[in-house]
Amino acid sequence: MDDYEITYVRDFRQYGRTVKASSFAEAESLCNEGEFVSGLVVHVSQADEQLVSDMRKRVGEAVREVAHG
Repeated sequence: MDDYEITYVRDFRQYGRTVKASSFAEAESLCNEGEFVSGLVVHVSQADEQLVSDMRKRVGEAVREVAHG
C-alpha cells in the first residue's frame, strides 16, 4: 500500500490529508465530496525551524507588498 495525498479547498485555503491505498483509483474512492487525489506521496521531510521562520518572514513581506500595491 502506498500513501496518497487527498487535497480539498475550504474558505480559500487548501488542505490535505494522507490515505493508504493500493492504487490511484482506490485513493479516489476514499475521497469525500469536494476532495481530489493530488498524487502519490513520494517524500516527506521535517523542515528546519530556521527555514520555517525565514519562509514566514518572506511570505509576510510579500503579503504586505501586495496589500499596499
